[in-house]
Order: sequence, then structure tokens, then C-alpha cells
Amino acid sequence: MPFVLCLKIQMVNDKRDTCVQFSVGGTKMKRIGYKHTVAASFTAFVVQAVVNNFAPLLFLTFQAQYGIELSKITVLITANFFIQIFVDLTAVLFVDRIGYRASTVLAHAMCATGLIFMTILPEILPSAFAGLLISVFCYAVGAGLLDITINPIVNSCPSLHQVPLQHLHNIRAAAAESLRGFP
Repeated sequence: MPFVLCLKIQMVNDKRDTCVQFSVGGTKMKRIGYKHTVAASFTAFVVQAVVNNFAPLLFLTFQAQYGIELSKITVLITANFFIQIFVDLTAVLFVDRIGYRASTVLAHAMCATGLIFMTILPEILPSAFAGLLISVFCYAVGAGLLDITINPIVNSCPSLHQVPLQHLHNIRAAAAESLRGFP
């Protein structure tokens, strides 16, 4: 049976009720509303915290296992920062054209690709540093896109109590601090 994705938007008394209905063979299975979107946005900030804080936890491992000097490890941090800033500045040129949903899906795909590459590329490339740099590039692009797309998505969700953006950043900070507890 084909999987059909239907987007339904209703305007009632100037309130937006956006839902996505999943149906298989014409039978409605599940209704997803804006509360799910807000929860997914909180999860996106956890993903961003993971990609920004997981690699620094492994710097000593990179140094011991791959023999990478500390000066090259600092290049990974610097590259991550500048790539995210570059993506933040240039995303305004294309996010509105391709849409926030596509940008967010692309961001998550890039984050996942970067984390997967971090486990594979240092082992298979002749230079472990080059493999780590490629993976940093991938997840930095994803984290930069998440930084740009998540706040407007949450602000566009209808709610009686608008979710303050500070809560999103608190979620990210809490996720970052919980990662620091790993040995």
C-alpha cells in the first residue's frame, strides 16, 4: 500500500491549525500537530549540542589513537566555528527558497553524516586529520542550518502560550552539560 503524506491547513478565527495526516490506502493513521513540531525543535537543539560538544570530548582520544598534534585539533574547533558562522550568514539566501522543512531535514542529514564520518573516515583515509576535518565540515553545516531554521519554526507554531526562545537555548545548554558528564 502506498504511503501518502497529506498537509492540511485550516484557518479558523485567525488561528492556524496545522496538522499532517499520514494515511496508508486512504485510512487515516495519525495526526501530528504543532506540539509535535515544538518537541522536534527541542530535539533539534539537542542534536546541535551533541555535534558541538561530542568531538571535544574525544580530543584526547584523537591525539592518542591517531597521533594528531594539539595544534591540528584546535583547527577542528576553529573550522567548526567558522563553518557554522558562514552557514548562518549564507543560509538567508536559500532557506526561504527551498523551505524550512527541507532545510531542517538537510541539516539533520548533514549532522548525522558528520557523526558517521567521524567514526569511518579517520580509519579509512591515509590522513586521520583529513577524515576528521571532512566530518567536522559536514556536521558544522548541519548545526549552522539548525541554528537558523529552528527558531522561526517554533515561532510560527500557534499556541496559547508562545514558547519563549530562551527555553530552546536552555534545552541546548542542558544537553551540552549532560554530554560533559561522559568519561
